[in-house]
Amino acid sequence: MKSQNQIVLSHLVNYGSITQKQCWDMYRISRLSARIYDLKRRGKSISAIYHRLDNGCRYAEYVLSN
Repeated sequence: MKSQNQIVLSHLVNYGSITQKQCWDMYRISRLSARIYDLKRRGKSISAIYHRLDNGCRYAEYVLSN
């Protein structure tokens, strides 16, 4: 079985980006920011793009950088 970090990294490689909602809906991983932190500590280059919804809520889209 893959670890949560492996699942998130695999998704980023295959799709280019991931949000918390996608991560929960697809993999039932609830702490995406912690997984991103772990991956960054292991040398992966990941950046966040922040979006704002019409109702004012913000969310991050994590992108695997080159």
